[in-house]
Amino acid sequence: VTSEDQFSETNLKTKLKEKGPFIICVDTSDSMHGTPEQIAKVLCFAILKMAAKDNRRAYLINFSTQIQTIDLYDIGRSLDEIAGFLRMSFHGGTDITLAMHEALRQLQSESYRDADVLIISDFIMYKISDEILDRIRFHQQNNGTQFHSLTLHEDPHAEAILQFDTSWVYDPKEKGVIRELSGEMRRIARR
Repeated sequence: VTSEDQFSETNLKTKLKEKGPFIICVDTSDSMHGTPEQIAKVLCFAILKMAAKDNRRAYLINFSTQIQTIDLYDIGRSLDEIAGFLRMSFHGGTDITLAMHEALRQLQSESYRDADVLIISDFIMYKISDEILDRIRFHQQNNGTQFHSLTLHEDPHAEAILQFDTSWVYDPKEKGVIRELSGEMRRIARR
């Protein structure tokens, strides 16, 4: 009987993780200006649309050298907030530290404890601090948190990309890239 109870609890935790919340960090720095930023925001909106179908919670972080956040309790009823958020841009330098600090802070909260994190950026940025990298590894190893990156540049900061569980590169010249990305993101979004 005890083993059945333990199995049931483990199975319930797995089901909760499959449809858990997520955190998306969108780079709106100067190097993203124009087409890369538009692509990042369209992809972000597409991911939110998939999440709305499952009534999942999302936390958005818009970043450059500062951040702006929005906590989406009910994505389906937040379209005006999402549209306003996606229209905003910073056009400064790229410092992922504040965005990652905020994402890691949210991973400590009850609402986002089971969340995965997606960074959409060109990854033309300063070095990520060792303290942030240690905290990312802690969440990966101890909480099962997955960190994903979607790169919108051919030559990203290699050290930053190595920290992610899954890394995609958007190359508009590559045939079928949208189909491949959407398939992979659907797979990730099912978690």
